[in-house]
Parts: sequence; C-alpha cells; structure tokens
Amino acid sequence: MSTDTQLEALEEDAKYILPLYIAVDHSWSMSPRENNAIDAANSLIPTIIRTCIKNPLADERARFCVIGFNDRAQVVSPLARGANLAQHTFEASNGTSFSEVFKLLRAQLEDDYSSLKADGYKVYRPAVFFITDGEPNDDPTAAFAELTDSSFSRRPNLSVFGLGHKVPREVVETYTAGQGRAFLTADGSDASEALAGFIEILMQSIVSSTAKVSGADASEADDGFKWDDDAIADEDFLLEIES
Repeated sequence: MSTDTQLEALEEDAKYILPLYIAVDHSWSMSPRENNAIDAANSLIPTIIRTCIKNPLADERARFCVIGFNDRAQVVSPLARGANLAQHTFEASNGTSFSEVFKLLRAQLEDDYSSLKADGYKVYRPAVFFITDGEPNDDPTAAFAELTDSSFSRRPNLSVFGLGHKVPREVVETYTAGQGRAFLTADGSDASEALAGFIEILMQSIVSSTAKVSGADASEADDGFKWDDDAIADEDFLLEIES
C-alpha cells in the first residue's frame, strides 16, 4: 500500500465517531439514607475525563453525553470529547420517570447525529448505558417503543445496570430489548462500590472498543461499542442477566 493510500485510509478512519450516552438515575433512593450511591454517580464524569486524557485514541474517537434523570430528565454534560466534558454534581431527589429519559434520549440521539454529520463525521450506531436503582413511577412503554422502534435509524444499542438490590430482574431485561447487555448488582455487594466498579468496566470497554474500530470496513449501522468480557469476568460485584 502506498503512503498516499495509507494516509487516505487513516483520514477516512478518523471520520468515524462513536457516540456514547450515559443516563444516570439520581432519584431520592440514591441518597445516603438509601443506596448511598450518589457519590459514586458523581465520580462518573471525572472518571471519563481522566480515562480519556490517558487514552488519546478514545478521546479522539468517542463522544460522550451524560444525562441525569429523576422525575425529569436533562442533559447535564452535552456530547463532547471525554476530556472536554462539563463537570456536574448530581443531587438525589424526587421520584423516577423512565418516560422522560427515553423521550430525551430519542430527541438527543437525532440532534447529535445531525450535528456530527454536519461537521463531516460518519457515525457508528450509538450506545446507551442506562443506570437505575429502582422501578419507574410511570409507564414508559410508549416512550421506550419510540426509542427502540426499528424504523428509528438512530435507535441505540442499550445496556442496563440495575444498581443496588431493589431493581427487579424484569426491569433490566425489559429495557435492553434484546439489543444490549443487562446487569444487576450481585447479592451482598455494596451499591456505591458496585457503581464505581461498573463505571471502571464501562471505561475499559470504551477504550478497547475505540482501539478496534476501523474505517476501512466501517458502516454507520455497525456497533462500534463492544463490552470487554474479560473485564466483566474479573469482577464479582456484577451479575449479568442473559437477555
């Protein structure tokens, strides 16, 4: 392969971006009186920033958006390189609406895709990581159906982490919709430590995923994100649910 051809391949490869959305439940049950996991949730963005500073390839290829939700949902750190994420402090309060976060995700995935395309990028299928410590207070069936509808071209690869010991198995199974991975905190594990460990596994998986993506055979329909199975197997705080 000539030098010019190699350079063209590298330029083509660099155009591909992997968008990653992390939705974090910060309802009242995350407070010190309940799961006591709010401090671990607040370590999320600093962990992403540190990891991406140490791994320039991940910082170049991945784009992160962090969403917080309780009875409402909001983007707390807009889609950006990991090293450039806006800092945010979650506060545990109010109930839990899955409908609100699913609606926000649907709109955000579409808007961010349009922005990336306008900037000249090609975009892998987005991945969503949904972290919740309980059941919703509403019925999210319609909103979830719209987010995962086969006619929605930006429908995400959705993985769910049921944090703590109050999340029914059915919740994590239902909201992966057979498209992603489903996890629960293992019996006897502390919720705060489990969330911190899950974030570490997630970041290891992102680093390994961005190292593997290749523009030569890439397609915008491809799943650019892959879980690092070795990292998952090394931890005993996590129970994977076959979905």
